[in-house]
Amino acid sequence: MDGRIFHFMHTKKYSKQDFNDANRKVSSLASRAEERPLQSLSDSLKGFMHDAGYDLFAESQSEITFSAPERKVKAFIVTSVKAIDVDKCKPEPGVDSVILVPSSETLEPFMQFFREKGRQ
Repeated sequence: MDGRIFHFMHTKKYSKQDFNDANRKVSSLASRAEERPLQSLSDSLKGFMHDAGYDLFAESQSEITFSAPERKVKAFIVTSVKAIDVDKCKPEPGVDSVILVPSSETLEPFMQFFREKGRQ
């Protein structure tokens, strides 16, 4: 049904290995699903910065650096506001910093982050 296979416990006995294999598959799918929004954010940011006249300078899994004449921007892409490492995201002299997080249904996570770390 809808691409999912259902098993009824009374028709087959599953071994511990069956459950371990299923758990591994679910974990793999969950980690890939978490990466997709970040890739989408990264692609959107690259397009936006290109349109603004910036060139891609360097890129890693969670950090992208852009450059333009006499300007440099370092963007940090995180899975949620709670995942922001303020020590890692500190601005460098002469470099603008951007922290990009997926949108949320409420502002509460951001407000909590700002209350806790906004004045450090």
